[in-house]
Amino acid sequence: MRERFRHEQRIHARLNHPHIARLLDAGLSANNKPYLVMQYVDGTSIIEFANNQNYDIKQRLQLITQVCDAIAFAHTQLILHRDIKPSNIMVDQNGQAILLDFGIAKLLDDNDEIAQQQLTREGDMLMTLSYASPEQIRGDELGTGSDVYSLGVVLYELLSGHRPFYGKGDYQLSDAILNQQAPRPTQSTNGQKISRDLQAIVIRAIEKEPLDRYPSAAALGTDIRRYLNHEVIVARPLSIFKRITKFWRRNPVAAPLGTLAITGIIISLVAALWQAHKAEQQRNIANSERDRAEQVADLLLDLFDRDPFADDQARRDDITLREFLTSRSKNMENQLAEQPALQAKLYNLFANLYTNLGQLKQAEPMAIKAIDAQRKIHGNMHLDVARSANTLGTIRQYQARFDEAETFFKEALTIRTELLPESHPSLANSINN
Repeated sequence: MRERFRHEQRIHARLNHPHIARLLDAGLSANNKPYLVMQYVDGTSIIEFANNQNYDIKQRLQLITQVCDAIAFAHTQLILHRDIKPSNIMVDQNGQAILLDFGIAKLLDDNDEIAQQQLTREGDMLMTLSYASPEQIRGDELGTGSDVYSLGVVLYELLSGHRPFYGKGDYQLSDAILNQQAPRPTQSTNGQKISRDLQAIVIRAIEKEPLDRYPSAAALGTDIRRYLNHEVIVARPLSIFKRITKFWRRNPVAAPLGTLAITGIIISLVAALWQAHKAEQQRNIANSERDRAEQVADLLLDLFDRDPFADDQARRDDITLREFLTSRSKNMENQLAEQPALQAKLYNLFANLYTNLGQLKQAEPMAIKAIDAQRKIHGNMHLDVARSANTLGTIRQYQARFDEAETFFKEALTIRTELLPESHPSLANSINN
């Protein structure tokens, strides 16, 4: 403990910043006991202060940027805080945030290896688990990214009123921090909607891997200020590709099915974008296709990201793809009752998925619903009608009902010959059929 005192005294001597509590004096008392004299902060914790003052989102963000500045300064002095949490961030009567307690901080340039290892072990025991980074929980070497993570958790709680991870005990909480994806904070404590850009900032700050987070507290503070100034932020909402990657990790049962669906959508999107360069008419078609494809992609991720066979106590990992697909098709019909265009598109997608699984009995009604809905929405001369006719023709072919298959294939060919360039792959597909 005497060594820890000496260590903290050395740290505080290097921290002269308006948002860090100052060390005023240090020494030994008459009975040879060490003491520190610190700046007194007359205030409350950052969460309590913001709630008592009924701060809106903008005011809370302005408050957290002060903490970002303090942490960024400490990092320039080669010092990690390692215990950032609301109770260590006080806000005084003037609305100024003051960072406290570098007691378990680690000097990045400390060369006393043996002493530093001992302090690290003691520091790890003193960390606050709810705000500790994954690498801190694992006992890995820490860098500035660990403080960025803890600061991100404080930001998450400051905005939403709750932390991103919970557990009944230390083991469950640690497991959640290490393995679960944090839900996006969508609503503030006073009912304000948290925008997608701001959600992206928060989520990037608490990514599992340090390299996926902001490279520094200064970068986090800069991006928050960009958001406040209505400028383009560095952290953008997750791309479809990254959402699929995370979905794969969380859902090993549904991943193959989800990947098949998203791949089909991406192929359709690429084809639509290619058409856009041919003519003004094709450009309009492509833009419409692209917008719908993105809507379908978001919807599919939502459908496939919920496991209907799981509850709070248990989770089934042995469900078949047929069971999973059947449950999702029911969800799709219910959710899209008021969006007939998207519903028709997904009928066709599910018909293809059932066909690929060899489930023609389930595929047939989906394909019939798809083509009926497309004709009702678009008339007879539309690429979506051609796509549905092609799907139903394929099902009829597999059922050995060749006359009917030929009829649907010819319908698709007629539409694609009229609307697509001569070299388009979909037209070639119809000719081949």
